Amino acid sequence: MSVFSYTEPINLNKAVVMKGEPLSHSEYIETLQGEQNGALQYLDSPDIVWNVPDSLKCKVKNNGELTSFYGDTTVFKLSEDDIDLISGVMESLAPIQETLAEPLDREQLHLTLHDLSNSPVESQISDQLMVNETKVKEVLKRVRSYLNEHPDQRKIKMLSTNAYPCLNTSILLGFAPKSEQDLKRLINLYNLFDDVVYLNYWLRPHITLSYFEPRVLKRSEIIKLSDTLKDINGNVFELELDMLELAYQHFSSMNSYKTIITLKDLSRLLSK
Repeated sequence: MSVFSYTEPINLNKAVVMKGEPLSHSEYIETLQGEQNGALQYLDSPDIVWNVPDSLKCKVKNNGELTSFYGDTTVFKLSEDDIDLISGVMESLAPIQETLAEPLDREQLHLTLHDLSNSPVESQISDQLMVNETKVKEVLKRVRSYLNEHPDQRKIKMLSTNAYPCLNTSILLGFAPKSEQDLKRLINLYNLFDDVVYLNYWLRPHITLSYFEPRVLKRSEIIKLSDTLKDINGNVFELELDMLELAYQHFSSMNSYKTIITLKDLSRLLSK
């Protein structure tokens, strides 16, 4: 269960604790980079075995079409400039397009803050989504009140780490907070949503660039994947996240997200 409570005052500037453990900026960067570098190095291993996870089969059909998959999540919506930036990175995946699922719609691009519930069967989670929505709106109200008193804490700067394969399911563009202050705002915000649905794993900030086709990749395709990611990782990309663009969304596939409410929307409602 989460150690956080709705009765506890919000402080996005306090020392960071992730899943009960103190966490510094340098430790977080080292952890993220270590995981991502391990995934990238494995692509170059002569012993690599490409397994197809069941989780991918729930999201992508054999022909590469994204299939129905339901749930809810909290994400940062991106500015048009950042969408253009990430779309350019997605275009860099063209050399390996034959290994990827259908392209993601640029208008669906987002940086995930906190996943909540999901299922390939909508009826299995419909009641849970209603519970989640009520709790999320309460969290957002508290964040909005906090930002009214601390408007200088609204933005979070992020730097890209690596584009990397995540568990043979997708290609992610990883991000990390630029500074200790950015880390505090990000993780303390993330922790609030553990009161909605507790996750037993760390936040790994990312933007999903593509999903793989649910098939075993040939050695030649893995080599091309590795080379393509190395080309992308020769660059560093910077984003500035705006908490007013924090959104609660429902999805019906990995290419179909519907915004239920944003912090900006809530601000307008509360001001009326």
